[in-house]
Amino acid sequence: AVGKIQFVDPINGTTRTAYGIVGQYLVGNVIVGNNLAIQNGNQTFTVNGNGVKLKNADFTIEATNGSTILMNASTGIEISRMVGGNKEYSLQIDNTGNLKVRGNITATDGTFNGVINSTSGNIGGWIIDSTGLKSPDTSGGIQQYIKSNGNVLLGTSASNLTITRDGATFKGTIYADSGSFTGTINATSG
Repeated sequence: AVGKIQFVDPINGTTRTAYGIVGQYLVGNVIVGNNLAIQNGNQTFTVNGNGVKLKNADFTIEATNGSTILMNASTGIEISRMVGGNKEYSLQIDNTGNLKVRGNITATDGTFNGVINSTSGNIGGWIIDSTGLKSPDTSGGIQQYIKSNGNVLLGTSASNLTITRDGATFKGTIYADSGSFTGTINATSG
């Protein structure tokens, strides 16, 4: 029907009265207008010159291979793919800022506040393993080792100097310009 109609303006949200077309369907190939806007009755979906707005709704992009990007204002953003018939999440960001990533993160810089947990990898030239940090020497052996139990091992074989909570063990020759010792010193020669 063509005539005088009342509607909510999707540009500014005001109730307007104007002459126009009202009908169940609008079918065609091209819609042209100076202030083109599309909006549903309860204003939860709006497309206008300012962009696209969804209210209390999901925005989903799906590929034919099962990959999906989902954005939801209540839950956050999810990127997933289908693996063996099961959904596998590659990226999840919840609405409080928590980030879960499956795979590698590559960045040119970064700052982390809080706790970082890792049982493998590298940091500052040190190798992270399940028992602590170790620094390789040029021959491929271990030069320094800082264990998660608090022990420190130094030397080419990682046992020339061992420092524990109970004391220290030295292997090899000790050189010093001066020093003080308390307690008993035992020697087998010299």
